[in-house]
Amino acid sequence: MPEINELRDEYDDQLNVVAVHMPRSEDDLNMGVIEAMAMGHDITQPIFVDSEHKLTDAFENKYVPAYYVFDKEGKLRHFQAGGSGMDMLRKRLNRVLGEE
Repeated sequence: MPEINELRDEYDDQLNVVAVHMPRSEDDLNMGVIEAMAMGHDITQPIFVDSEHKLTDAFENKYVPAYYVFDKEGKLRHFQAGGSGMDMLRKRLNRVLGEE
């Protein structure tokens, strides 16, 4: 999360960041725990709790973490799975933001 928080802060006037929590058990639905984890990781952006995995299923996502970059029209421009490769994510993000 530190790298995502950096992007969020660096591009705060150009970028909307939304976190998605994919609960894997009933214990993962405890909002107090979710809020505490968010605070502990400096997650200040909105968090969507995908308790029914509707968003997860819609994107056929099987990875954590997974990153999706959409342009201002809402078109998916980049998907990346896994925590490594933040340089590639930044390059793609810069490309999309440079077009707007």
